[in-house]
Amino acid sequence: MSLYFKYYRYVFTFLVFVFFFNFSLCNDDFLFQLSESVVYVSNTGNDGNSGTISSPVETIKQAYELANQNDSNTIILFPGTYTGTENYLTFDSDIFIKSLHPTEETIIQGHYHSNCFTFLRQAIISGITFKECLTEGILTYSNTLANNCSFVDSSAGILIGNHSTIVEIKDCYFDSNVYDVSLKFNNNPKGKLGLISIKDSHFQNWSTQSIFMYSVYSLLSITNSTFTNSIRTAVYVYDCQDIIIETTTISDIKFDAPISVTS
Repeated sequence: MSLYFKYYRYVFTFLVFVFFFNFSLCNDDFLFQLSESVVYVSNTGNDGNSGTISSPVETIKQAYELANQNDSNTIILFPGTYTGTENYLTFDSDIFIKSLHPTEETIIQGHYHSNCFTFLRQAIISGITFKECLTEGILTYSNTLANNCSFVDSSAGILIGNHSTIVEIKDCYFDSNVYDVSLKFNNNPKGKLGLISIKDSHFQNWSTQSIFMYSVYSLLSITNSTFTNSIRTAVYVYDCQDIIIETTTISDIKFDAPISVTS
């Protein structure tokens, strides 16, 4: 099923946003200038280390503290599973977090008793799996790019907490979450429009809705993605500014309508 929806009242605004969004997100440093210095983290590291690739620290908390001390905004994780409170963080400065080897599993695992990452400032996340997070894998209040990430078996994969942000979800995988991407209740109806762009991503086995947008002042674009194998609606949108869904397949929705759009 290939779908295209458009509400024409805000079409000009939407096209301007899409142009700006696509122009801005063409590379990893679209949000902020990446620092030359990098802090490395490994399960086999030690928090007394310097954080270089040959002397990595053990926890993301220590890596973030070192990054702030050294005017760095880049943290690179060696493959492995990161768990415990020192690896579940709130980031209050711009941050780029990526896996050293994206083809190997780098997992942030919540064990159902914590959310994983909260971003108060701009963030880029690449090559990381968020698993078994009690509330959400990522809670973001600022511009965010999630690239080549997986969100598995959590209450929400990505929860967007600020309605004037630009969020791109690109080449990501969502499986067995309650919600995959959620944004609800606009807290600034006359503020700046938000934009959520989903590209080249796969969603399956959600239990409530995959994409849930409720009473928000934001624009939604879904392109070249797949939604499959659930009993509930794939895309639920209520009182949203604009929605475009194109070159996207929705299949094996057993009971509810594949898409629900209400103004």
